[in-house]
Amino acid sequence: MGACAAVLIAWLLPSCSPSDAVKEATEPCDTQGCDFGQNKVLLSEASGSCDADGTYRPATDEVAVGGSCNGAGRCEFVCTYDDELIRQLCNCSGVHKITRDGLECQACGAGEPGSEQGDGDSGPAGDDGAPSTGGTEGTDPDPSADDGGVELPPLDPADCDEAGDDFDVAYDFGVLGAEVVNCSGFAESDGDYFRLELEENATVTLTLETTTGRLGGGLYADAEQINKADPLVPWDVRQTQLTLDLKLERGVYFAAVVPVGASTIFDIDVSADAYPLPEVEPEAGNSFDDATSLGTIGSSRIDVGGYVGATDAEDIYAVRFESNGTFTYTVADVEGRVQVALYEDADQINIASPIRTVDVSATDQLVEIELGQGDYLLRVVPVGSSLYSLSLSFE
Repeated sequence: MGACAAVLIAWLLPSCSPSDAVKEATEPCDTQGCDFGQNKVLLSEASGSCDADGTYRPATDEVAVGGSCNGAGRCEFVCTYDDELIRQLCNCSGVHKITRDGLECQACGAGEPGSEQGDGDSGPAGDDGAPSTGGTEGTDPDPSADDGGVELPPLDPADCDEAGDDFDVAYDFGVLGAEVVNCSGFAESDGDYFRLELEENATVTLTLETTTGRLGGGLYADAEQINKADPLVPWDVRQTQLTLDLKLERGVYFAAVVPVGASTIFDIDVSADAYPLPEVEPEAGNSFDDATSLGTIGSSRIDVGGYVGATDAEDIYAVRFESNGTFTYTVADVEGRVQVALYEDADQINIASPIRTVDVSATDQLVEIELGQGDYLLRVVPVGSSLYSLSLSFE
């Protein structure tokens, strides 16, 4: 098991039937939780067998799962850090290490981002299994939280510390561009919320800094209902600076800055570098049946761009060739990493058996392939949120 996917902590909790936990994963077992940014997995579920015990292996930073049922009648689970959060917290060079005490970024020097993470003082879990944020409600699921197209009142940049404590009263940073917009604020109680808008797919640079305490929260995509306990990108900043370069789809987002414990002074800066090739309108389909048609491809090159990731699982394009010939396509200017698979259209398509697949990150990939007349599909899937361009021609 790699370090970034390693299991962090095994908890032994009294007064819970292991059999009930295996079958139901409900109270009281399910009311126990992990620290902020961690995911809970019942040991019995992780093992694939009933009532398994867990043993920590410090040499490999793993929890071994197996063996006999726990006769003491205790509910056991493990906490794992989310891979994306690890990349954010440990954004210096070097190896990530997960120990029974928390997450360490050993290659980071003193005071660098990530060097103080995972010290085990995240605070107790809330009653719903989500992490506590010092008595606030900022991490509880909030089905009623609904932007609902509310038109936010214009605010002077000098008043950004008047940012509201929920999505519908967020301070509006407006449409992001290359110019950095920022706020120096004081996060109290439920925190401060900021609205951001992208007119095009972009790489958003977000810097969050605190020198007086600890900040949780995260970035959320706009939706009719937003679950505060499930940010698109979570963060945990402890008396340091965190800088994120995020590949994001065009649209509206919210940044929540929530104090963990005492009220906290903070600075937040955001800017956006728009991706040069706009996405097709409407955006590419997410299934073979809903593929976006690029029509008949000929010798004149067609260029399309797109985003795939947390808010758009895949892009699928349909193309047609009027004769036998050579199909040439290039996957280029990838920010992140994508896999592009070519299929012949059919009533039943085996997604595991493409004609050709390329895996592209920093280096552009050109494919030339002889194909017969007919209809074909190109499927683009992300390996992490990514931006990409496709250039297509046929002769």
